[in-house]
Amino acid sequence: MQSNNNNYLTIPPVYVYFKEAWTTNTKSYLVYPDWTLNQFRDAMKPIIAIDFGFDAFDLVRVGQPSGENGDPIPQSNEIYLKDLWTSELTISFYIRRQ
Repeated sequence: MQSNNNNYLTIPPVYVYFKEAWTTNTKSYLVYPDWTLNQFRDAMKPIIAIDFGFDAFDLVRVGQPSGENGDPIPQSNEIYLKDLWTSELTISFYIRRQ
């Protein structure tokens, strides 16, 4: 019997909704739930720069009581995007210019 070199499962990518804070500009992007928060931010930076026209931003999870003024996601190589999912397995973000 051959050994399997894939000793892990990769979660397939999913579409995540993004809204520029205090505007009506929105986009959906395909992201990987098993990215760390730092990988997620790094992957989104060039896409947001092209689609929204700015490089410096915070990603704020939708659903916080303070809305677009909420706390940005932390920098982390230990927290995964899938750890932020709701019980409905969805997540959305505000893109807040810095």
